[in-house]
This record gives sequence, C-alpha cells and structure tokens, in this order.
Amino acid sequence: MGRTPHGERHYAAKVTDAIVAEIRRLAATNALSHDEIADRFGIARGTMTKIAGGGRWKHLPFTPRTWPTKLDRTAVIEIRRLAAALMPQRQIAARFGVCQRTVAQVIHRRTWAHVI
Repeated sequence: MGRTPHGERHYAAKVTDAIVAEIRRLAATNALSHDEIADRFGIARGTMTKIAGGGRWKHLPFTPRTWPTKLDRTAVIEIRRLAAALMPQRQIAARFGVCQRTVAQVIHRRTWAHVI
C-alpha cells in the first residue's frame, strides 16, 4: 500500500505533465479562450481553468499570472477626488485610460478598497 499516485501516473489521468505545461502556457498567453483550450485537449472547461490557475496538478511548477495595472495609489485617490467633485465617470475613465466600469468599482470601493 502507499499513497495514491499524482499527475499522469494516476489511473484516471486524462492529460500528461507535458499537456499541463502546454495548457498553462496557452492560458498565460491568452492565445486561445479557456473553452478552446479545453476542447483542444478533450477536458472540461472547469478542469482546464483549475489546471491553468494552479488549482490542479499542484505537484508541477506553476507561476501565477500577474496583470499589469493601469492605476496606482495616487491615481485611485485622484479618481475618488474627481468623483466627489462630480466629474462624470466617463471623463474620469478617459483621463486615466480605463473603462467607466473600472472607475465605478474604484469609487464604490469594490476594487482598491484598502486605499483611503
């Protein structure tokens, strides 16, 4: 007896270590949608998303994705100041190069809530 094998050595594995690496590479580059990647490898979209995000196949190396941010602490404070001065969100968004929804999320503290 012993531990249950992980990864491609597990009896029910549908993908190999190499396929996991390819899934993560494709997901990180946004070359294909998650649905397209899942279809390409014959797995469920949820499974593909968990593999790409590091939630499955944890024994393999994984580098979390990071997204560049257009805003910083100073910009968030300025967005909130302009909103309090009743500048329209659309104008604020144009000034900072973000969409109106991002401005609304900043104003209502759905994002950047830690910035006072």
